[in-house]
Amino acid sequence: MESLTIARWWLGWSLAWLSLSALDAVLSDSAPPVLAFCVTFIALSAVLVGVHWSAGALPRLSAGLFITLGAAVVAPFALDALNAPHSVAAYLRGGLALTAAAWLGAALGRGMQVAAHLWPLVIVALSADLWSVTSPSGVTAQLLTEPAQETLSILTLNAPVAGLGIVPVIGMGDVVFVGFLAGACAAAGLSQRRSSLGIAAGWAACLAAVLTLQVPIPALVFLGPLCALALGRAVVPRAADMVLALVMAALPWLAQCCRDLGPLR
Repeated sequence: MESLTIARWWLGWSLAWLSLSALDAVLSDSAPPVLAFCVTFIALSAVLVGVHWSAGALPRLSAGLFITLGAAVVAPFALDALNAPHSVAAYLRGGLALTAAAWLGAALGRGMQVAAHLWPLVIVALSADLWSVTSPSGVTAQLLTEPAQETLSILTLNAPVAGLGIVPVIGMGDVVFVGFLAGACAAAGLSQRRSSLGIAAGWAACLAAVLTLQVPIPALVFLGPLCALALGRAVVPRAADMVLALVMAALPWLAQCCRDLGPLR
């Protein structure tokens, strides 16, 4: 089961990569950038919906997970040392990173045993991700600065975009969260079909927001809430859990406010 699941992920990733590479070769000079980006985003989103559908079936801890994580870390250095062609290296790095991130997320998500904990976890994760993107002190915000672009490319899922070549498209944190939601739903006995529909809706909402606002937006902002909404009454949270989640969600913002105000005199 474990090997079959990973093989399906690689099949989806490979088909998407080959299709997008063919489009890049054929339409390299004529594709509208926005339309080309939409095609790539939709293709990767479809792959990740498939990943979410099957990630919950993976074991929480296994030798395969640790081997995959190690391969994802070592692969960039090994491929550089071997002077592998850029497109081949990007394909292999992307496939390994996707597999490792989604599997790690699923393993973490299996720690959630109670369905009512999903909304509180989503709220905390959403707040932390928004703070990371919007706060000057946030990790993501710092990675978006010019000196950190090389690091940013390592922490994103890169894929061919017609006319633009191989560029960052989706953050690896979002891939981890797709796996996390799959593992959490499997552990709590929640509907796989409903959660996958929510994930698909989340990717669609994220693309619509990016096209409307013309700024990078973490997909997690849409994936978590829409997945939880799709699961409906099965994940209704307890009031005490929601209060705790809201307090934890507010902590990074309060810390940022205190830092901006400086020491009291």
